[in-house]
Amino acid sequence: PEPKGKKLIQQNLPATKGAASSKVCHYMGPV
Repeated sequence: PEPKGKKLIQQNLPATKGAASSKVCHYMGPV
């Protein structure tokens, strides 16, 4: 689920940039 995950993370980025950023790196490497 790359597109879905990407959208979900992008929406969560502004809310929790720190946590999301860390999750993003772990979820699918550098955005």
